Amino acid sequence: MTMSVQTETSTFEPSCPGSCDVTTWARQNCTAENVRRKFPITLWLPRYQLGWLQSDFIAGLTVALTVIPQGLAYAHLAELPLQYGLYSSFMGCLVYCILGSAKDVTLGPTAIMSLMVATYAEGDTTYAVALTLLCGCVQLGMGIFQLGFLVNFISYPVINGFTSAAAITIAFGQVKHVLGLSGIPRDFFPCVYYTFKNIGKTNVWDLLLGAVCFVLLLLLKWLKDVKWDHDDEVGYRPSRWQRAGSVLCAAPPVEVAEGCEVGP
Repeated sequence: MTMSVQTETSTFEPSCPGSCDVTTWARQNCTAENVRRKFPITLWLPRYQLGWLQSDFIAGLTVALTVIPQGLAYAHLAELPLQYGLYSSFMGCLVYCILGSAKDVTLGPTAIMSLMVATYAEGDTTYAVALTLLCGCVQLGMGIFQLGFLVNFISYPVINGFTSAAAITIAFGQVKHVLGLSGIPRDFFPCVYYTFKNIGKTNVWDLLLGAVCFVLLLLLKWLKDVKWDHDDEVGYRPSRWQRAGSVLCAAPPVEVAEGCEVGP
C-alpha cells in the first residue's frame, strides 16, 4: 500500500508573533494522518488475521536462530559482556514492531557498529550505553526533521572502502582465536605482526576445533541450498527432520562464524 503525503509550505508574515508560528505548525502536523504515518502499527494491527499467526511464529523463530547468536558474537566483537548482545537482539525488534514500516528487515547490531563501539567504549559498558543513547537521540532528531536525504551525499566508494576495510580487520582479528594465541594486540597492524610472529605457538586442539567448525558451517551452507521437496512426485511431503534441517540451515554461516572463538 502506497501512501501519498502532501507537503505544504507555509509562509509567515513578519508581523506574526512566534507563538502563532508554533500554533500553525502544530495544527498542520499534529493530525491523525501523521500519527498513523509515524506509528505504522496503527495501520496493520487492526487488519491482522489470526491465520497469519503460525507463519509469523515460524518466521520469528527463524530470525531468532540468527539474531541471538549474532548478537552474542557482536557483543564479543565490541568487547562487551555477552548479555549486552542479547539486549541488542530483542530490544530493537520490540521498538521496530511499533515504529517500523518494512516487514522484511532484521534489527540488531552490525559488525562495523560493534567494531566502532569497541574503539570508543574500550570495553566500558557505561560508555557503550551512553554512546547508544547519543546515537539514538541523533537518529530520532534526523527522523523528526526528515534529514535522511543527507545519506545521498556520502560517496559510494567511501562506504565500500570502509566496509571492506572493516571486514578485513574483523576477519583477521578472529585468526588469533582460531590459532589459540593469547596476548595479541587488537590494533590491526600489531595484530598482524604478532600473529605471524607467534604462529609457532599455535594450539593444535584450538586449530582442530576451528577447522571442524568451518567445515560444519560450509556443510550447513550446502544443506541450505538442497531442495527437500520433489516436484515430480505428486503428494510428496518432506519429513519432520528435513523441515527441521531447513530451519536450522536458514542462518547465514558468515554471521555465525564471527562468533566462533575457540581460544583458551
